[in-house]
Amino acid sequence: METDKIGVIGLARKAGKVILGYDMVYRNRRKCLLLLIASDISPRTRKNIEKLGIRILNTDLMKIDLGKAVGAEKVAVIGITDENFAKMFI
Repeated sequence: METDKIGVIGLARKAGKVILGYDMVYRNRRKCLLLLIASDISPRTRKNIEKLGIRILNTDLMKIDLGKAVGAEKVAVIGITDENFAKMFI
């Protein structure tokens, strides 16, 4: 994932258009248009994410890198809730 995409994740976070972590994504799955997932998630989490039926973008970033992009420690999955931000990744 390019450096500018990391910046877009940060902007989306500041705009309040992201949902962080699997549990919150699961609770708010109807709001999510796109899921960005870390490269080092567990097979179980990957399987659960795939069951949600939301478009997935596999990143080459690890959980710690995704976390840094949104000002958190580690994040396995980020849900994008805004159509315009989602289009920037697709």
